[in-house]
Order: sequence, then C-alpha cells, then structure tokens
Amino acid sequence: MDKVQLKQKILEALNGMSEGEFIEAYQNGCDHYNYPDDMIFPMDEFDELEGNQRPFSEVYRDLTDDFSFNDEYYYLDGYAHYHSLSDVQNSELLADAIDDFVESAIDDEYDFGSPKIAEIFEEAEDEEE
Repeated sequence: MDKVQLKQKILEALNGMSEGEFIEAYQNGCDHYNYPDDMIFPMDEFDELEGNQRPFSEVYRDLTDDFSFNDEYYYLDGYAHYHSLSDVQNSELLADAIDDFVESAIDDEYDFGSPKIAEIFEEAEDEEE
C-alpha cells in the first residue's frame, strides 16, 4: 500500500469513527504533535476550565460572534478568542489539523491511540511482507 492509499484509509477510518472516538484521536494527535492551539474542549467544562485561568470578565470579552454556549465544543484561536462548534467531524479547522497529523502519522506509524488506525498500519505492514 503506497502513502496515498494509506492516508486515504486512515482518513476514512477517522471519518467513520463515532464522535467520541474521533475527538479522542484528534486530541491525541494534538498532544503527540504539539498542537496545543488546535485543542478543542467540551462546552460543559467551559466555566471550570476557563474560569480558573483568568477572570470571567476577560474570558467573556474574548468570545467571538460565532461562539454559542449551545454548541458542544469550543477552542481558542491564535489570538486567544473563543470559538465554538458542534459538528467536529465536518469542521474545516479540525480537517486541516487532521490532514497535517495524518501526513506525519504515516511517517511515524502513529496510530492516534486508535485500534482502528493501528489495524490499518498492521495491514500495510503485512502487505509489504
């Protein structure tokens, strides 16, 4: 299996995951590849996580127009402005990071902590033998 096919299989596996599996794999990729600015967080932890970092008056001043407490997740952009999202598997922000992660993961044989992706690497290795 060549690199393009391997990338396609990994992306298909990520897209076929449940939301929880996808987020776990994504967060593992952020940790592994040192992308702290691309981390997403559950909205139900917003007050706890952000309220302990700085005063809420500052936090709320940095909410963007696209931020909604009704969304499932939130993230901070490079300017420390808060954005929210619900459809993580169809988010352009996450798609760009995932693409970068997968490119690197192929070279590292990094499986994002996912048995599904580990299986893809095993298949590719078996094909080479």
